[in-house]
Amino acid sequence: MLAIVTIAVIHLALVSTGPSTKPGFCSSTSLNQTDKARKVFHRFHNDFRRMIALGFLRFARTSNDKKRNLGPAKNMYEVSWDCDLEKKAQEEISSCILPRDSNLTENTLR
Repeated sequence: MLAIVTIAVIHLALVSTGPSTKPGFCSSTSLNQTDKARKVFHRFHNDFRRMIALGFLRFARTSNDKKRNLGPAKNMYEVSWDCDLEKKAQEEISSCILPRDSNLTENTLR
């Protein structure tokens, strides 16, 4: 559940329509992410969206067992980074209490 919340909050940080900046302009030293990590994630996210927008993403096999691409997107724009939402996401993640004795493996960031 935490992984889903984390992904949703990060996605909101990327697609915000509020004040945004390019990676590298988040001045808070309390955030646990480096400028390099921001740039890599931002580039990866936009590259993936670009593949979808251009119709290059492979879809699951069809009933006749042929692979096909998804159709191109009509209004998929490049996303920008929002440092304020990144800070809010970090605050939300930091306040989560995770069970430490779980046998489940999760992708978690503290």
